[in-house]
Parts: sequence; C-alpha cells; structure tokens
Amino acid sequence: MSEVLDFDLVIKNVRVVRPNQNLIAHLDLGIKNGKFAHIAPEINPELGKEVFDAKELLGFPG
Repeated sequence: MSEVLDFDLVIKNVRVVRPNQNLIAHLDLGIKNGKFAHIAPEINPELGKEVFDAKELLGFPG
C-alpha cells in the first residue's frame, strides 16, 4: 500500500519576510504543484517527496 504525500517539496528552516509585517518569522514551506500549499512553523518532513534545508536563508514572497 503506497502512502500519498501531501507536498512535492518541504523547505525547512526558512526566515520568511512578509509584506506589512516587521518581524521575520522562522517557518517551513510546503510546496505542491509549484505553489505554496502550506506555511507553518513545523511541517513534518515525511509529508514531502523531497526535503530541502534552507539553513535560515531569507524567503520573500513573489
């Protein structure tokens, strides 16, 4: 029985810069079909086909 994974890619340890916010949040990103599907503090890496450690690089929208 094969398990369906939620994300094509999980990017861990991203410092996310958001518009209209003064704080930089430490978050994980779940990517599905080339788009952000989930942004949260701790996404389980087992939910992604691939996992990338951003090593606290900055992530900007756009």
